[in-house]
Amino acid sequence: MFRILLTAPRWKIASSAGLLVFVGYGIGFKLVKEVSWFYALVIAAVGAVTAYVVSVLVLGRMRRELKTVGADHLAPAHQVEAYQAVQRGRIHPDPEIRAAAVRIAEHRLKEAPRSRKLFLAAGVLLAASTVVNAVAGNMGSVVINSIGLIASGVTLWQLRTAQRRVAGLVHGSTGPAGAGRSADDSG
Repeated sequence: MFRILLTAPRWKIASSAGLLVFVGYGIGFKLVKEVSWFYALVIAAVGAVTAYVVSVLVLGRMRRELKTVGADHLAPAHQVEAYQAVQRGRIHPDPEIRAAAVRIAEHRLKEAPRSRKLFLAAGVLLAASTVVNAVAGNMGSVVINSIGLIASGVTLWQLRTAQRRVAGLVHGSTGPAGAGRSADDSG
């Protein structure tokens, strides 16, 4: 999966995400709410455009992250292995891939607080919207917002778990004093 995300053109992946959201929102809004097909398709189109833009931004961020940490020179297969090492919190046996994974992990540790704040803010907004819609009696919107709220909570939990794994990877690859990467990371 990561290989596709790192190597395929962003517009193809983003178009696929947009199409999935368009179909899901179109059918979902028509089934959950009693609205016309036109209204459901307009909402689906807005959701699809949003999914497209978010996908392009996320993929761009992944690729910029590789460039920032100097891992963009690796072969795509090695980039995937470095990303997977970070995701799983495991130290890779290949020194070049291990070094790239540690640099990605260090970069993510610096960026983690900003990501948590973003998803926490989204969760608060979704919770408030859920309460307002529940009071107003819009049960379809309550269901949709609740799904978003659950997704935000799961994402926050995943970020926390990922941060622990990343910290373990960084600290597991440092010397006994924990000050920087050890000499065996460079080759």
